[in-house]
Amino acid sequence: GERADLGSVDMPAEQLGAGAQERTCLFEHVCMHSRFGWVLYASEHEFEGRDRMIGTGVDVWARGGFGRRLPRLDHEFAVRHEPLPSGAAYLPAALVIKIRPFAPANFGHFLGNTLFPAFHAAWRFFGPASQTMRVALMLAGTNQTDPVRMEARCARSPRLAVSGRAPSSALPRVGRTDKACGTHMNLISKFLRELAPALTDEPLTWEEDLRAAANGGRG
Repeated sequence: GERADLGSVDMPAEQLGAGAQERTCLFEHVCMHSRFGWVLYASEHEFEGRDRMIGTGVDVWARGGFGRRLPRLDHEFAVRHEPLPSGAAYLPAALVIKIRPFAPANFGHFLGNTLFPAFHAAWRFFGPASQTMRVALMLAGTNQTDPVRMEARCARSPRLAVSGRAPSSALPRVGRTDKACGTHMNLISKFLRELAPALTDEPLTWEEDLRAAANGGRG
């Protein structure tokens, strides 16, 4: 349609609907279910003959693939042909864009592999109208700004355990881990606070936090 930029570098518009894969997808009637995880409540004739699970990838630019084919699935839906649950709670935004952040503590990657793919996805589907829509950003995986959520990840990550700009060779390993992880979380928090408002004023959602909320607060 006129509002969508479907003739972009991703794929010529005439190829859509011809069985070709498209890396920017828009789903409706999606819920985070306490038992099944992500659920797509499909209409009667959607995804006919498909398995009960469908998998989707993420924009290769968001992941840092830089044009290479990366077969990993980043998102799976359980497909259910039934109405949305009557007691479902809704996020306030009209559009939620899920991105798997690639090296989000790096300024260039935060801009090029998180914010830009999110902006690009909204623009491709809604064009200029996306600038006035209520758009929310969801980052996949662990909340990388939450010390409690990051504790286990920091403890098992060699990169976070030894990284950091300040000399830390004299510190015990645990001290180096804490220092590097603190820097990592602080940088992401700063980028989100200062740069994300260029895309949206809606509160940011981390996928793991949404999953925990669906499970009654259990992470």
